[in-house]
Amino acid sequence: MSEREVLELDVLFVGAGPASLAGAIHLQKLLKETGRVASVAVLEKAAEVGGHSLSGAIVDPRALLELLPDYESQNIPFESEVTEEH
Repeated sequence: MSEREVLELDVLFVGAGPASLAGAIHLQKLLKETGRVASVAVLEKAAEVGGHSLSGAIVDPRALLELLPDYESQNIPFESEVTEEH
C-alpha cells in the first residue's frame, strides 16, 4: 500500500485552466472583502500552469486586467504581445 499526502482544504479548484484560476482569484477577493478565511488551492497535473491548454496560449489582457489589476508589476512571463490577427 502506498502512502498518500493529505491536504485539508476548504475549497479545491481542479485544473489550472482559465476558469479555475479566475474562480480561485475571485474567491480570494471575496473572502478578503468579507473578512473571512478559507484555505483555497488549485491542483494541476501538468508540470506548469497551462501545460494542457489547447487554446494557442493567447490571453486577452482585458480579462487579465479585471482579475489582476496590477498584473504588469508581478512579472508574469508573457512571451510577446499580439498586435494584429491574420
